[in-house]
Order: sequence, then structure tokens, then C-alpha cells
Amino acid sequence: MVRLRTPDGRSLPGPASTLRVQAPDTFAPDPPGGLCAHPALLRGVLDTLAARLDAMMDRAEQDETLSVEAQSDLIRAVGLGQALLTGLEGYTAAPDRTLLERLSDLAQTLTLVCPDEARWASRVAAIAGAAGHAWLEGVPLLPDEDAPMITLTLDAAQAAGIRVSERGEARLTWAGVRRPAPLRDPLTPLRAALTPPATLDPGRHGMGQALQRLALGEREGERNAALLLLFVCGRDRLEDLPLTVALDRALVLLRALHAQEPTPATARLLELHAALHAELGRPDLPLAQRERRQASGDLGGQVLAARRTLRALRFGRLRPVTPETQEHLNVLWDALNDLDEDLSRGVTPDRDPDLRARLLLLSLQGLTSTARVPGLRLPPMVQLAAQVSGVDPLWAWERTQPERFTSGPLHGHLGRAALPLELLALRGTPFWDTWGPRSVA
Repeated sequence: MVRLRTPDGRSLPGPASTLRVQAPDTFAPDPPGGLCAHPALLRGVLDTLAARLDAMMDRAEQDETLSVEAQSDLIRAVGLGQALLTGLEGYTAAPDRTLLERLSDLAQTLTLVCPDEARWASRVAAIAGAAGHAWLEGVPLLPDEDAPMITLTLDAAQAAGIRVSERGEARLTWAGVRRPAPLRDPLTPLRAALTPPATLDPGRHGMGQALQRLALGEREGERNAALLLLFVCGRDRLEDLPLTVALDRALVLLRALHAQEPTPATARLLELHAALHAELGRPDLPLAQRERRQASGDLGGQVLAARRTLRALRFGRLRPVTPETQEHLNVLWDALNDLDEDLSRGVTPDRDPDLRARLLLLSLQGLTSTARVPGLRLPPMVQLAAQVSGVDPLWAWERTQPERFTSGPLHGHLGRAALPLELLALRGTPFWDTWGPRSVA
């Protein structure tokens, strides 16, 4: 919201004095074939990205209102954005699937670090779809994976005849990007890095040991399927991971392996998959349903897609707490503190309907922002809120899963419903006389 004034500084009267500028929820799709099929459009888009990166640098240096975390995100976004810019030029000059994987991950990470650049994830996805790699979904990078991914992307662009411009080198230097040694490719992490902790459930010990043996097999497809199923098997030691996605991707891969060359290992993995699927109540597996109707026949793509799903699960285990999650935890703490004060005065939640409703909404907001399946741990604060409010932790779990890397759509709606209750908590304070009645009304 911006307040408009005349050239001499006087405010405009009435409704004409303000201007609201709001970004669209969705963008128009890129032309058929994606940006790389339209060099003139690509050039304009990349020039715009370059200008935005320079603006990020200026803001990081000059905006004193930025927190340390926000400033760090801007610095990180500049390095990621410059690699994406140069990599797209390299891919246009010499299309390559591995380079496209790198661009997809850079775009997904840039989207998380700087939501204003969210369109890049869909743009790279459009390029991948046009190239016949519909299975390719971006996987966010962990902070220590930025430098190797940026370095390898620039190396691939240089091999295609594209060098980083002088201004681009200045951006990378400003962002602190250095060539790491040794150089480990984030696309192919060690198997140990992709292996989840073993289950502590006595009823699944045998299954876990069988899957660990199968994860040592010679065929990468079978190894990846076994590792995906190990995540589901060891869910008692994990939290907030999309395990139905793991189960879905494993089934698609196992069917492709079985169709090409049936082996005892594949047959055993299909049996273990069926057992785990039954333990979870046989939730819908949309990828497998779609693949059954129209098989792609691309086994190599399915193997790579499974590896990328494993990397996404690893990111989910190691990712830092997002500002949105921390904000929700802080609000939850406030509500639980209010409950503690009520109890110390002998007031139960039944006698404070506003607090009870607030706890209920915050509990639902936490649950619908957390990936859940039967047997998967909940974050401690979300578990506590569910217990206090009396909400079943598995309430509508299959239909209210959050998005893969961001909060689901229900999070915002429940937050707006909880806001009036937050304001009602101001009653009895000096703030209520000024803002309370008008805001709630």
C-alpha cells in the first residue's frame, strides 16, 4: 500500500490517495518449448534477472532494516541467480539433461530463498517438459551444496562455450562463491547420506534388515527403491517427511524394473512395498495410478527421479527451520503460555472459549502444515498442541498434506481464522482500547 501525494507534497483526498500493488498469484505460462526455444525472449528475461540480482546486492548493502537472516538470504540468492543465468545460456547453446537437473535444483532453491523469484521453478519445469523430462522436479539444495552446484553449473556452461561475464564474476565474488575442494556433486550424494536411521519398532526390525541388504544391490534402481522404503519403515524416528511420496515413487520404479527384467530382489521389494502400504492404510498413490494408465517406459528417468526423491527426503531431514515455521511455533508458545496462566488461576479451557478456539485453530494449522502418516513422529510442539486441544493427530491426514517444500494452502486460511482470536487476547491491556474493538469488528 502506497500513499500518493501531489508534486508539492500534499496528500490526495479520499480513496484516490492510496495505491495498492499486488503481485499475481499465478503467472502466464511461457511459450511452447520454454524459454530456451525463444532466444529473444530468453535474452530479455535473463537481462531482467541480472538487474534484479544487482538490486538484491544494493539492498543487502544499504537496507539497514534487514535482519541478519534476510541479508544472508539475499547474498545466497545472488550466487544462485547468477549460476542459473549462466547455466540457462549454456543449456540453450548445448542442451544436456544433467545441466537441466542442476538448473532445476538452482531454481527450486532460489524460490525458497527468495520467494519473489518463484517463477523460475515453473520456467525450468517447462523447459524440462519440452525436453521430454517430465519426471524432473527441483530439489532444494542445502547451504553447503550451493558452492559445488554453482561451480559444476558454470563448468557445464563453459563446456558449451558460455563464459561468465565480467559483471557476473563480480556478483559471484560478492556472494562469496568459491570453487570447493574436494568437489562433490550434489546430484550424486553418497549412499550413506541418503540412508535414514533404522527403525526402533521391534515389529519392523526384520523388514528393516531385509531392506538394508537390498539397498546394497548392484542395480541402482533396486538400491533406490530399497532406500525409499527404508524411510517408510523407519518412520518412527522421522518427522515431517512426505512418506506417501516415497511410497509412490518406489512403486513406480519397481514396476518399471519388473517390466524390464524381473529379478528376485525386485519381487521381494514389491512384497515389502505392499506390506508397508497396508501399514499406512493403503493411501492413494497418484503417480503409480497415472503410470499404470499410461506407462512412460523411461526406466532411466524413473531411476533418476527416485534418486532425486531421496535427495528431497534428505533435505527435509536436514533443512533449517523456516521463518514461517518459527513464527507459528512462537504463536503456539504464546497460546500455551496463556493456557498456563488460565490454569494457574483455576480457569479451564472450557471456561475460556476464546482460548480454546485459538488452541484448536493453531493445532489444526500445525497439523495441516506437517507431513503425517500413521507411525510418523510429530514435531514436539505440534504434538503438544494436538494433545491439549484434543485434536486427533491423524485427522484427515491423507487429504491435508502440505506442499512438498512449503506450507499447504490450509495454513494461511486457518491463520486468518485465528487472527481475530489473537486480537481478543488483548482485552484488558492498553492496546485493546485503541485497536481491539475496531480490528475485531
